[in-house]
Amino acid sequence: MSKRRITCECVGIYERALTRGKDYDLLDQDTPKQRVRIRGDNDRTRWYPMSCFDINRAAAPTLVHWRFDDPVTDPTNDLVEVSMDLSDGTRRWCLFVTPAYLRSWLERSAQCPGIHSHHMIIVSKLTVSAVDCTLACIDQQGELIGASLPLETESEARSDDD
Repeated sequence: MSKRRITCECVGIYERALTRGKDYDLLDQDTPKQRVRIRGDNDRTRWYPMSCFDINRAAAPTLVHWRFDDPVTDPTNDLVEVSMDLSDGTRRWCLFVTPAYLRSWLERSAQCPGIHSHHMIIVSKLTVSAVDCTLACIDQQGELIGASLPLETESEARSDDD
């Protein structure tokens, strides 16, 4: 009899033991306590919350590549769109912004004293390393889809105009 496999969809606090998108052998399952027993990346067998896994082994799309859509003019005071390619072939985008940029925008805005965006990510500096680290953390927590929006292709945009 073959072992059942489950897919990690969120590493939670187990970043040294789990990898999002990776399949693991299900060694045991305790449904009343909502936990599963697997051997993690650290080669230790232990119980993990069931919420970290897709028991049905659905693929968890992960970040493959990202890029700045515009040049960063000032790494400490700017806003820039970032496009991402995921492992399932989908493309998404989000905004990266610095606190200094938000502060100056709020001071200039006469219409509204606040701002809201579920696809805006705030970083201290707009550098490749800061964005790369931030996206990796968001991806490993399974939050990248919620922190970004679908990116339309040119053909999708043209078909919407018809």
